[in-house]
Amino acid sequence: MLVTTKGRYALQVMIDLAEHYSGKCIPVKDIAGRQELSIKYLEQIMPVLTKGDLVFGVHGKNGGYRLKRPPEKYTVGEILRVAEGDLVPISSMKDGTAAPDDRTLKMWQDFYKLTNDYFDSISIASLICSGEDYDYVI
Repeated sequence: MLVTTKGRYALQVMIDLAEHYSGKCIPVKDIAGRQELSIKYLEQIMPVLTKGDLVFGVHGKNGGYRLKRPPEKYTVGEILRVAEGDLVPISSMKDGTAAPDDRTLKMWQDFYKLTNDYFDSISIASLICSGEDYDYVI
């Protein structure tokens, strides 16, 4: 599993929206400025988050984006799956070509479950604090 910049930036955007969660829309330029990200790249990511039903977008003068739910109702796993697609570790699991007699298949399935369970256990609200203060269990 490789998390691309798309997935990482989607997480950064969602954390930023959570930090500024007020029910009001936040312009992309404000998010980009705070997170030091390219506006053009965020303009490609935001429709993915909108289509994935994570954020609500408004066009126009007072437009921007806001979370559809409270920050504690979002998980890292959900956001990564919307941005990256399935977090499957090997392509043969994704396309259904994994041989049932493959001696490593169970290991990959277990890894897939561990990965999803781990990311699904982390809420965006828990990431609002600084990284050194974040308390997680491995």
